[in-house]
Amino acid sequence: YTPIEHAISKGIRYFNPGMSGEHKVHRGFCGTLDSSFLWLPDLRLDLLFRGNIAQFNDYASEQAANHCEQSPLEYCRQSWRKNQTL
Repeated sequence: YTPIEHAISKGIRYFNPGMSGEHKVHRGFCGTLDSSFLWLPDLRLDLLFRGNIAQFNDYASEQAANHCEQSPLEYCRQSWRKNQTL
């Protein structure tokens, strides 16, 4: 995994792999949830988005929890559980 190799070769102690991607758990990273803010100038698209975002957020949270619970890394599971109780 080139970004990790680069970080190691440069002595970088912390590496953030970014958001999303179920493959990250297999590479030793914990999943995280984040937020974003969008402005959709097209009213039809805005209404469509608003009408479905809650369902998508529920799905994304469930998927992230499943990936973390399946992680072979105990610190990922503990970190996820801790963040869910905050």
